[in-house]
Amino acid sequence: MNVSSTSVYQYAKSSSLPLGILWKMSLLLDHNFVAEIGEMLPVQYASKREKELEQRIKTLEKKLETQLDTYEKQIERLSMEVSVYKNIVGK
Repeated sequence: MNVSSTSVYQYAKSSSLPLGILWKMSLLLDHNFVAEIGEMLPVQYASKREKELEQRIKTLEKKLETQLDTYEKQIERLSMEVSVYKNIVGK
């Protein structure tokens, strides 16, 4: 972070940190402290990425539902065919 060890100790003792320092620490430690603090706020918020993922989930759920309907119809049709074949061969 290009700061002295004394500064790091002062940051550790402090009850607050400047956002710039928090940002640098997040990058240095590969941990999103900003988002972690945001999750503690009593305000509901969805990030752009979360919204995109929610939309992707909805799209995939609709696709899965459509495929399931198709498979159920295929199973029903094949069951009817099997029933017809069984009647033909007398079983």
